[in-house]
Amino acid sequence: MLTATEDSIRSLSEKNSENIINSLDSAKILLEQLYESGEGQFSREEILDDLMKLVEISERIKSTGNLGEKIEIFFGEYQTLSNQLKTKYNDFLPSRVVKKLETEEKYMEGFKRLLIAQEYMLQAFDDKYLVDQAGKLYTGMVKLSEVLEQYIFFSPDWLIEIVKKIPLAILSDPTLQPEQPGISQEVVNYLTALKNTSRGVLWQIYNYKKEKKHTVGELLNWLEIAPSWAGNDFEECLEYVNRTRK
Repeated sequence: MLTATEDSIRSLSEKNSENIINSLDSAKILLEQLYESGEGQFSREEILDDLMKLVEISERIKSTGNLGEKIEIFFGEYQTLSNQLKTKYNDFLPSRVVKKLETEEKYMEGFKRLLIAQEYMLQAFDDKYLVDQAGKLYTGMVKLSEVLEQYIFFSPDWLIEIVKKIPLAILSDPTLQPEQPGISQEVVNYLTALKNTSRGVLWQIYNYKKEKKHTVGELLNWLEIAPSWAGNDFEECLEYVNRTRK
Protein backbone atom coordinates (compact mmCIF):
# COMPACT_ATOMS: atom_id res chain seq x y z
CA MET A 1 0.00 0.00 0.00
CA LEU A 2 1.14 3.53 -0.74
CA THR A 3 2.30 5.87 2.02
CA ALA A 4 -0.27 8.40 0.78
CA THR A 5 -3.06 5.97 1.66
CA GLU A 6 -1.80 5.52 5.21
CA ASP A 7 -1.25 9.28 5.61
CA SER A 8 -4.84 10.03 4.55
CA ILE A 9 -6.14 7.61 7.20
CA ARG A 10 -3.86 8.92 9.96
CA SER A 11 -4.87 12.54 9.23
CA LEU A 12 -8.35 11.72 10.52
CA SER A 13 -7.26 12.11 14.13
CA GLU A 14 -4.66 14.88 13.81
CA LYS A 15 -6.83 18.01 13.82
CA ASN A 16 -9.80 16.74 15.81
CA SER A 17 -8.13 17.20 19.20
CA GLU A 18 -8.43 20.95 18.58
CA ASN A 19 -12.19 20.61 18.14
CA ILE A 20 -12.53 18.89 21.53
CA ILE A 21 -11.17 22.07 23.09
CA ASN A 22 -13.51 24.19 20.94
CA SER A 23 -16.51 22.28 22.31
CA LEU A 24 -15.47 23.12 25.86
CA ASP A 25 -14.70 26.72 24.91
CA SER A 26 -18.26 27.19 23.62
CA ALA A 27 -19.71 26.14 26.97
CA LYS A 28 -17.21 28.34 28.82
CA ILE A 29 -18.14 31.38 26.74
CA LEU A 30 -21.84 30.88 27.50
CA LEU A 31 -21.20 30.78 31.24
CA GLU A 32 -18.92 33.81 30.99
CA GLN A 33 -21.69 35.74 29.22
CA LEU A 34 -24.18 34.73 31.89
CA TYR A 35 -21.70 35.72 34.60
CA GLU A 36 -21.08 39.15 33.05
CA SER A 37 -24.79 39.86 32.54
CA GLY A 38 -25.65 39.15 36.17
CA GLU A 39 -29.10 37.97 35.06
CA GLY A 40 -31.10 35.07 36.40
CA GLN A 41 -31.57 33.47 39.78
CA PHE A 42 -27.96 32.32 40.14
CA SER A 43 -25.31 34.24 42.02
CA ARG A 44 -22.06 35.12 40.30
CA GLU A 45 -20.23 32.92 42.79
CA GLU A 46 -22.32 29.92 41.73
CA ILE A 47 -21.80 30.60 38.03
CA LEU A 48 -18.08 31.12 38.62
CA ASP A 49 -17.90 27.79 40.43
CA ASP A 50 -19.44 26.00 37.43
CA LEU A 51 -17.15 27.92 35.09
CA MET A 52 -14.09 26.80 37.05
CA LYS A 53 -15.22 23.16 36.74
CA LEU A 54 -15.25 23.58 32.96
CA VAL A 55 -11.86 25.30 33.01
CA GLU A 56 -10.37 22.47 35.08
CA ILE A 57 -11.62 19.83 32.64
CA SER A 58 -10.45 21.92 29.68
CA GLU A 59 -6.95 22.31 31.11
CA ARG A 60 -6.63 18.58 31.75
CA ILE A 61 -7.66 17.83 28.18
CA LYS A 62 -5.16 20.38 26.85
CA SER A 63 -2.35 19.02 29.02
CA THR A 64 -2.48 15.46 27.71
CA GLY A 65 -1.03 14.69 24.32
CA ASN A 66 -2.89 11.39 24.13
CA LEU A 67 -6.02 11.66 21.98
CA GLY A 68 -7.57 8.62 23.66
CA GLU A 69 -7.22 10.28 27.06
CA LYS A 70 -8.75 13.49 25.72
CA ILE A 71 -11.80 11.58 24.50
CA GLU A 72 -12.06 9.61 27.74
CA ILE A 73 -12.11 12.83 29.79
CA PHE A 74 -14.60 14.41 27.38
CA PHE A 75 -17.12 11.57 27.57
CA GLY A 76 -16.38 10.57 31.15
CA GLU A 77 -16.46 14.03 32.73
CA TYR A 78 -17.33 16.87 30.38
CA GLN A 79 -20.49 15.32 28.95
CA THR A 80 -21.84 14.59 32.43
CA LEU A 81 -21.10 18.17 33.56
CA SER A 82 -22.51 19.61 30.33
CA ASN A 83 -25.82 17.77 30.81
CA GLN A 84 -26.02 19.06 34.38
CA LEU A 85 -25.36 22.64 33.26
CA LYS A 86 -27.89 22.47 30.42
CA THR A 87 -30.54 21.31 32.90
CA LYS A 88 -29.54 23.90 35.49
CA TYR A 89 -29.36 26.91 33.15
CA ASN A 90 -31.97 25.77 30.64
CA ASP A 91 -34.33 28.70 31.27
CA PHE A 92 -31.54 31.22 30.68
CA LEU A 93 -29.97 29.75 27.54
CA PRO A 94 -31.42 30.53 24.09
CA SER A 95 -32.70 27.41 22.33
CA ARG A 96 -30.14 27.87 19.54
CA VAL A 97 -27.35 27.77 22.13
CA VAL A 98 -28.62 24.52 23.64
CA LYS A 99 -28.91 23.12 20.12
CA LYS A 100 -25.30 24.11 19.37
CA LEU A 101 -24.04 22.33 22.48
CA GLU A 102 -26.05 19.23 21.57
CA THR A 103 -24.70 19.35 18.01
CA GLU A 104 -21.12 19.48 19.29
CA GLU A 105 -21.79 16.48 21.53
CA LYS A 106 -23.21 14.59 18.54
CA TYR A 107 -20.10 15.53 16.59
CA MET A 108 -17.93 14.07 19.36
CA GLU A 109 -19.96 10.84 19.37
CA GLY A 110 -19.43 10.56 15.62
CA PHE A 111 -15.74 11.37 15.94
CA LYS A 112 -15.32 8.63 18.55
CA ARG A 113 -16.81 6.13 16.09
CA LEU A 114 -14.61 7.50 13.29
CA LEU A 115 -11.57 6.64 15.39
CA ILE A 116 -12.81 3.05 15.63
CA ALA A 117 -13.05 2.92 11.83
CA GLN A 118 -9.59 4.46 11.61
CA GLU A 119 -8.16 1.82 13.97
CA TYR A 120 -9.42 -1.01 11.75
CA MET A 121 -7.80 0.60 8.71
CA LEU A 122 -4.48 1.29 10.41
CA GLN A 123 -4.24 -2.33 11.56
CA ALA A 124 -4.05 -3.24 7.87
CA PHE A 125 -0.60 -1.65 7.64
CA ASP A 126 0.73 -4.03 10.31
CA ASP A 127 -0.42 -7.16 8.45
CA LYS A 128 1.86 -8.76 5.92
CA TYR A 129 -0.81 -10.75 4.07
CA LEU A 130 -2.82 -8.89 1.43
CA VAL A 131 -6.03 -10.71 2.31
CA ASP A 132 -5.82 -9.44 5.90
CA GLN A 133 -4.94 -5.94 4.73
CA ALA A 134 -7.85 -5.82 2.32
CA GLY A 135 -10.26 -7.27 4.88
CA LYS A 136 -9.40 -4.70 7.55
CA LEU A 137 -9.49 -1.79 5.13
CA TYR A 138 -12.90 -2.94 3.92
CA THR A 139 -14.25 -3.34 7.47
CA GLY A 140 -12.96 0.12 8.39
CA MET A 141 -14.51 1.68 5.28
CA VAL A 142 -17.89 0.09 6.06
CA LYS A 143 -17.72 1.51 9.59
CA LEU A 144 -16.74 4.91 8.20
CA SER A 145 -19.77 4.83 5.89
CA GLU A 146 -22.03 3.95 8.84
CA VAL A 147 -20.69 6.91 10.84
CA LEU A 148 -21.37 9.29 7.95
CA GLU A 149 -24.90 7.95 7.59
CA GLN A 150 -25.69 8.79 11.21
CA TYR A 151 -23.46 11.78 12.01
CA ILE A 152 -22.56 13.64 8.81
CA PHE A 153 -25.02 16.46 9.58
CA PHE A 154 -23.18 17.14 12.86
CA SER A 155 -19.71 17.15 11.29
CA PRO A 156 -17.78 20.31 10.37
CA ASP A 157 -16.90 20.77 6.71
CA TRP A 158 -13.14 20.49 7.32
CA LEU A 159 -13.64 17.04 8.89
CA ILE A 160 -15.73 15.88 5.94
CA GLU A 161 -12.93 16.98 3.62
CA ILE A 162 -10.43 14.91 5.63
CA VAL A 163 -12.75 11.89 5.49
CA LYS A 164 -13.16 12.38 1.73
CA LYS A 165 -9.41 12.02 1.17
CA ILE A 166 -9.47 8.44 2.52
CA PRO A 167 -11.66 6.83 -0.20
CA LEU A 168 -9.94 8.99 -2.83
CA ALA A 169 -6.53 7.68 -1.72
CA ILE A 170 -7.76 4.08 -1.69
CA LEU A 171 -9.30 4.38 -5.16
CA SER A 172 -6.06 5.80 -6.58
CA ASP A 173 -3.75 3.30 -4.84
CA PRO A 174 -2.59 0.81 -7.53
CA THR A 175 -1.82 -1.84 -4.89
CA LEU A 176 -5.49 -1.91 -3.83
CA GLN A 177 -7.07 -2.47 -7.24
CA PRO A 178 -8.96 -5.77 -7.70
CA GLU A 179 -7.89 -5.95 -11.36
CA GLN A 180 -4.20 -6.48 -10.54
CA PRO A 181 -2.79 -9.87 -11.58
CA GLY A 182 -1.60 -12.66 -9.31
CA ILE A 183 -3.98 -12.25 -6.36
CA SER A 184 -6.41 -14.79 -4.93
CA GLN A 185 -10.15 -14.64 -5.46
CA GLU A 186 -10.67 -13.87 -1.77
CA VAL A 187 -8.45 -10.81 -2.08
CA VAL A 188 -10.23 -9.80 -5.29
CA ASN A 189 -13.57 -9.98 -3.46
CA TYR A 190 -12.33 -7.83 -0.58
CA LEU A 191 -10.74 -5.25 -2.87
CA THR A 192 -13.85 -5.10 -5.05
CA ALA A 193 -16.00 -4.53 -1.96
CA LEU A 194 -13.51 -1.93 -0.70
CA LYS A 195 -13.61 -0.13 -4.05
CA ASN A 196 -17.41 -0.10 -4.16
CA THR A 197 -17.73 1.04 -0.53
CA SER A 198 -15.18 3.81 -1.13
CA ARG A 199 -17.25 5.03 -4.05
CA GLY A 200 -20.32 4.82 -1.81
CA VAL A 201 -18.66 7.05 0.80
CA LEU A 202 -17.84 9.64 -1.87
CA TRP A 203 -21.47 9.46 -3.02
CA GLN A 204 -22.65 10.08 0.56
CA ILE A 205 -20.43 13.15 0.84
CA TYR A 206 -21.47 14.44 -2.59
CA ASN A 207 -25.17 14.19 -1.74
CA TYR A 208 -24.67 15.81 1.65
CA LYS A 209 -22.87 18.78 0.11
CA LYS A 210 -25.54 19.11 -2.57
CA GLU A 211 -28.31 19.28 0.04
CA LYS A 212 -26.53 21.45 2.61
CA LYS A 213 -26.36 25.21 2.43
CA HIS A 214 -26.31 27.30 5.59
CA THR A 215 -28.92 30.03 5.92
CA VAL A 216 -27.75 33.50 6.89
CA GLY A 217 -29.60 33.11 10.20
CA GLU A 218 -27.76 29.89 11.04
CA LEU A 219 -24.39 31.45 10.29
CA LEU A 220 -25.13 34.59 12.30
CA ASN A 221 -26.17 32.43 15.26
CA TRP A 222 -22.93 30.48 14.93
CA LEU A 223 -20.84 33.64 14.71
CA GLU A 224 -22.48 34.97 17.86
CA ILE A 225 -21.11 32.17 20.05
CA ALA A 226 -18.23 30.71 18.02
CA PRO A 227 -15.08 30.82 20.20
CA SER A 228 -12.85 31.62 17.23
CA TRP A 229 -14.84 34.68 16.09
CA ALA A 230 -13.35 37.96 17.22
CA GLY A 231 -14.94 40.42 14.78
CA ASN A 232 -17.49 42.95 15.96
CA ASP A 233 -18.08 45.02 12.82
CA PHE A 234 -21.41 44.23 11.10
CA GLU A 235 -20.12 44.76 7.55
CA GLU A 236 -17.15 42.51 8.24
CA CYS A 237 -19.47 39.91 9.74
CA LEU A 238 -21.85 40.04 6.75
CA GLU A 239 -18.95 39.68 4.33
CA TYR A 240 -17.75 36.62 6.27
CA VAL A 241 -21.24 35.06 6.18
CA ASN A 242 -21.58 35.55 2.41
CA ARG A 243 -18.10 34.15 1.82
CA THR A 244 -18.89 31.08 3.95
CA ARG A 245 -22.19 30.41 2.18
CA LYS A 246 -20.37 30.30 -1.16
